[in-house]
Amino acid sequence: MRAESVVLPGTLILLVFVFGSVVAASLPLLIGVLAVAGTMLVLSALGSVTDVSVFALNLTTALGLGLGIDYGLLIVSRFREELALGYRPRNAAIRTVRTAGHTIVFSAATVSAALATLLVFPRTSCAPSPTRASPWWRSRR
Repeated sequence: MRAESVVLPGTLILLVFVFGSVVAASLPLLIGVLAVAGTMLVLSALGSVTDVSVFALNLTTALGLGLGIDYGLLIVSRFREELALGYRPRNAAIRTVRTAGHTIVFSAATVSAALATLLVFPRTSCAPSPTRASPWWRSRR
């Protein structure tokens, strides 16, 4: 909680500096916060059915904010490019979603597929083996 309370305002200040506008800066941050909230909802539902790792909350917060901000920056940047080409805001938004929107969907699918591989391995595969408690360099004599 403490880290998130420092990261969110700091990120907003940085985004305002980069975009030069509070509205443009708050969109990527809002997307990140919504992603984190949605993931927490899914984690709480999963937690009532099965065991959930204690690191899941940290991982989802980092990924949700990171990807949400990244995707938001891509959308805002692309929208501004379309406006600079002379398109009206409505047409610029349509062109933005047609191009950057497809990129975001493909990227999100790639991240989801990569994270889904974690389901293949048992949770204990990252833990040390109970039969060999001492490190390999201590067992040699």
